Amino acid sequence: MIVSLVCVPLLLGVISTTTKVADTVTVNDQSSENEQSLGVIVERLVKELRAGHRASFSTKAIADDVTAMRASAIGEWIPAVEATPRKNLRFTSAEGKISMNAVLATDTREYDYFLDAGESDNGMDDDGDGMIDEGTLILRRAGGPALTVARGVEAFEYEVDGRAIRLLIRIARRDEKGRIYRVSATPTIFVRNS
Repeated sequence: MIVSLVCVPLLLGVISTTTKVADTVTVNDQSSENEQSLGVIVERLVKELRAGHRASFSTKAIADDVTAMRASAIGEWIPAVEATPRKNLRFTSAEGKISMNAVLATDTREYDYFLDAGESDNGMDDDGDGMIDEGTLILRRAGGPALTVARGVEAFEYEVDGRAIRLLIRIARRDEKGRIYRVSATPTIFVRNS
């Protein structure tokens, strides 16, 4: 009887600790998985943009572009606007392993960020799922079909500054307990080709 009184609380403590350790391992695993996913996406973007032809950078016009007479309609592709954050980018890159052969160019690449249904670009969780302005980052090559680069993207934008292009990308994932894991990256890429 005395052994039971001592062993039962001890056993409950071990079970409680084991549960917390398992939960911590799950959290660490989910965080690592998000970090790795974002790393792959950023590595791909950096590789393509570093070899990019700066003169080919273009973006879809927004209302401010029409007002400033840089475009005749919203959504029209126009040359990238310096020092203005944007959510879509069209460009070509130099072909080859070294990616410095500006004579030979890849097909046009278009990265575009689309919000999920029920979301507005307002910095809030409009659909009540705990994620903010989430959407999908897609890639089109030579105007072809949309290829999904990433889902659960809470932010994607870039800003051109001369030969430098600054990216912001943030992704979020939810686990089975409803916890949200966010990770972001903000690389600056210096374009090799004008």
